Amino acid sequence: MFRTSTVLRSCAVSFLLIAASCTPDTPPPPAKEAHANGLTISYRLPTGTIPLNEPFPVIIAVESAAGPLPATAAVQVDARMPAHNHGMPVRPEVVPIEPGLWRADPMLFQMPGHWQLIVTVGTAPTTTQVAFDIHVRP
Repeated sequence: MFRTSTVLRSCAVSFLLIAASCTPDTPPPPAKEAHANGLTISYRLPTGTIPLNEPFPVIIAVESAAGPLPATAAVQVDARMPAHNHGMPVRPEVVPIEPGLWRADPMLFQMPGHWQLIVTVGTAPTTTQVAFDIHVRP
């Protein structure tokens, strides 16, 4: 009985600690992460999902070993459907939010299928580009 009670108490404490760390202001974890040229580039969807044929924003995070990139770094975001050889019908504006974070808006995936979210980061003297594979359902 003592052992079961201790295990249950430990599980309850762990659950409460995890639940306390998840507040409405806590952003969801990055959907995907890529590493290239000493940078870690990730994206997340503030809306949680990609709506079909409706505009949505994407948050891009970029870090180096020294920490978040300055907001002055050049970040571009685009998306393409490789199988159809076309991109989005819109060109997103990429705006710095704070060091290491940018918001690309509007994004618009007008068709279901395989898309690539392409993030290009310019840091003198190099340019780094990564592509994230995304499948949009009908």
